[in-house]
Amino acid sequence: MLRREFIASLAALVATPALGSEQQPQMQLGAPETFDVGTVKSIARSLAQSAYRAPQSVPEAWTNISYDQYTAATPKPEFFHGL
Repeated sequence: MLRREFIASLAALVATPALGSEQQPQMQLGAPETFDVGTVKSIARSLAQSAYRAPQSVPEAWTNISYDQYTAATPKPEFFHGL
């Protein structure tokens, strides 16, 4: 390993905690609800018995978020590596 690579790695290691301590804006979520097989069946049953409805427009919560908020909400493949 070259001295430059070592110093660059050390600088990155020192800077990493500072990046993690930065406050990220959070989306407001509703109250938690239980979700199990029975919930899926009841939703499917009620949808099957009702008439077709065209999809609604994009929810306001998704139209007013920044790129950083969007990428924070999307799954990151590196978290699932090796599963």
